[in-house]
Amino acid sequence: MHPQNDLNPKRFIIIVIIMIILFSILLVRIYNLQVVKYYDLYFRSIENIYRKIDILAPRGKMLDRYNRVILYNNSSYNLVVYPAEIHEYPETWNKLSQYFQLPISELKSTMKKNMIGYYFPTVLKENIDYQTLTYLYEHMLELQGIDLVAKPVRKIKEGANAAHIIGYINQIGKKDLKAKKNKKYKAGDIVGWKGLEKEYEDILRGQNGLKFMKINAIGQNIGEEYSKRIEPIPGNDLILTIDWDLQSYVESLIEDTSGAAIVINYLNGEILALASMPDFNPEMFSTNISDKDWRDIVYNPKYPLYNRAIQAEYPPGSAYKLVAVITSQEDSVVSPYDTFNCPGYYRLGRRIFHCWKSSGHGSENMYEAIEHSCNVFFYKLMLKLDFDEWIKYSKILGFGQLTNIDLPNEKNGNVPDRKYMNKTYGRWGKGYLLNFVIGQGDVLVTPIQLAKYVSIIASNGLNIKPHLVKDIYYHEKNKLVTKKYSKDKIEGLSKHSLNVVKEGMRRVMQGEEGTARYSNIENLDLHGKTSTAQNPHGKDHAWFISFSGKSSFPYAVVIFVENGEGGSKTAAPIAKKIYKYYWDLHNNEK
Repeated sequence: MHPQNDLNPKRFIIIVIIMIILFSILLVRIYNLQVVKYYDLYFRSIENIYRKIDILAPRGKMLDRYNRVILYNNSSYNLVVYPAEIHEYPETWNKLSQYFQLPISELKSTMKKNMIGYYFPTVLKENIDYQTLTYLYEHMLELQGIDLVAKPVRKIKEGANAAHIIGYINQIGKKDLKAKKNKKYKAGDIVGWKGLEKEYEDILRGQNGLKFMKINAIGQNIGEEYSKRIEPIPGNDLILTIDWDLQSYVESLIEDTSGAAIVINYLNGEILALASMPDFNPEMFSTNISDKDWRDIVYNPKYPLYNRAIQAEYPPGSAYKLVAVITSQEDSVVSPYDTFNCPGYYRLGRRIFHCWKSSGHGSENMYEAIEHSCNVFFYKLMLKLDFDEWIKYSKILGFGQLTNIDLPNEKNGNVPDRKYMNKTYGRWGKGYLLNFVIGQGDVLVTPIQLAKYVSIIASNGLNIKPHLVKDIYYHEKNKLVTKKYSKDKIEGLSKHSLNVVKEGMRRVMQGEEGTARYSNIENLDLHGKTSTAQNPHGKDHAWFISFSGKSSFPYAVVIFVENGEGGSKTAAPIAKKIYKYYWDLHNNEK
């Protein structure tokens, strides 16, 4: 018998099906590689012959209200190393050690300290000088594993620090990197950490470019492929409300204090100067700050990183008496001409509450009580007021809440309402109210809140938003956009109430016995209120709030001096100098 040569039809069909399936899989795989993953594989192959290096985008500039550049970028070069690559070239460490006259161990320690990833460029030397730059460029082919990276460094115009306005920049932290993962940040990127640099990060940051460095089979750089270069897009510019000359002058007046000073246009909320002392030099943070410099700032007992203008929560003292005046007039509790007698003290039960004038002021009406800052008048007035109404008008006037100034980390202050008092003290009595009415005890405010408060009074009830940025210039669109800020009338404040307060404040400055009469300036129609806030830990704090009633000069000034002892003695004279300086400057500008 001959063996059967014919293939079983069923087996043939199975083999054909298997071949079709295998061939289909092959076609799908080829399609996936050639079409679906083409660009991914293409760029991976590119990465085998090119090293991609970020070109840092310059951050946007800041200009003052007269378009003078006050914050800009200077070019600087950093020497960076690639940890994964330089590991293969110990001779590079030898050459760097010889040139910089530093032990290899110290250079490696610096690399390890600054390293953000084994395959990321790591800063070894910052702001290298021209001679070093030239040397490194000449020997680049011998120094494998290094690169020179241009870095924009922030520089500030001479005259002022404006540290708490501008803020500073630094490398992005792990927490922020996670929070900003949808905004294309990566480890090592520079971001704003304080001030306007942080608040307007999305506006100021540019878009990094890329350069493609050719590398050979052993990973050596052999030059840039310029045709693939992607140029960076600069960040946008901020035009501020600040007057740089005035800012410089205000800083000089309080530089030896711990305190804050604010100059604001009370009709539109533009801040012309905002200073907090002590401060710091923001340029320090443009480079890797040394451990010593960082410790000197962080452990400084006067807290230079603390922005007192928006974060210092202190009792406001007598400036808060005006809240009781407004409450009394809105609720028709007393007439401005009703009088209370001040013998120098007020007895409530077994407690005695003193006036600052131990001999007493005698019979005082409301205007006189504001002019002389009589405590006893306000003790007696407070006991006639409804506590909840006083709370209501405290909040209407902006206390216990953010002003929403365009700076980060603003504080709320505190208005001690019933809920707060019940939670904090459980049982409490009228004695607390007598402290509250003169701005002591649990009443806490910030200087920026007092700036808004005095602006509301000066503008006859406008609810302005304090702000520092006036315009934004968008480079790509070549377009200047003016920022819009809300400015409406506050409900629940009558013209009569505000006029009573304004007349009292006028007498403080212009009256024969006003507590700030020596700080008055003729022709500016100045109104003010001095404050001395008791401090159980040392000397009293000094406050002064004020504004000019001159229609062509709609500015308010708030001064706060820690341990300044007296508002009329310390704070008011500073405000006088500011008004005089800016009035002269204002006339010269005209």
